[in-house]
Amino acid sequence: MDTVTYSSTKVAGFTKECLITLAVEVSKKPYYERYNAIWTPTLLLLDFQGNEIQRNVGFLDVEDFMACMHLGIAKVHLNIDEFAAANVHFKKIFNSFSQSFVMPEAIYFQGVNGYKESNDPAKLKQVYERLHEEYPESGWTRRAVPYNALN
Repeated sequence: MDTVTYSSTKVAGFTKECLITLAVEVSKKPYYERYNAIWTPTLLLLDFQGNEIQRNVGFLDVEDFMACMHLGIAKVHLNIDEFAAANVHFKKIFNSFSQSFVMPEAIYFQGVNGYKESNDPAKLKQVYERLHEEYPESGWTRRAVPYNALN
């Protein structure tokens, strides 16, 4: 990923502005084992306490890397009830990275964010309906099936 993704000015600017990055060499076994990294590259997005929020194993191109990191940041904000901040990152994914593999997961968690913010079950039902229409074969759609029964 060094020669393709990390060398991108888009990625470099984003990581400098939004993330604290750390590269751990495979030879640094205690760090590598701490996060159960079974293959390289393993990308982890951690919250402020060092808890894993987002994981990706394997190569990501620039667009998927950016989408994956925005999703992780959104989930960090969701986890601490910063719903508006989470929505900024969900919208960034939807507007700028709509072809990314993270789209179904982003739709799912944007619905969770909306529900947690409003306590309105309709937000979860909308998640299922959107996923069912746009990504009928996704695992995230199957996870949202119970939301279809909500009124």
